[in-house]
This record gives sequence, structure tokens and C-alpha cells, in this order.
Amino acid sequence: MNIAAYNSGYVASSATIAYLGANKRIVSADAALMIHETTVGTSNVGNAAKLKVIAD
Repeated sequence: MNIAAYNSGYVASSATIAYLGANKRIVSADAALMIHETTVGTSNVGNAAKLKVIAD
């Protein structure tokens, strides 16, 4: 499947991932991409016992 993505101004957050995954990317001269740090806390990621407590 051929997918073309157009950035005519601003592609932000998770839309950036979709945009970069397209077979063909078209961008205007003044367009921007915004990539930011995750807002999901990663402090809970750890060993299996810790993850089990979180899951339960």
C-alpha cells in the first residue's frame, strides 16, 4: 500500500510517527514537526515483581 502524507504546516506528537511512516512525505517550506518527551511516567518500569504489582 502506498501512503502519502502531507505536512502543510504542523505535524505534532504521535502524528509525527504516522507521518514518518508514510511511503512518500511531502512538506511545505514553512512546515514543522514536533516531537516531545513521553508524558507517561516511566518510573514504574522495573523488574517483573514491580510490574506485577502495578498490573494487579
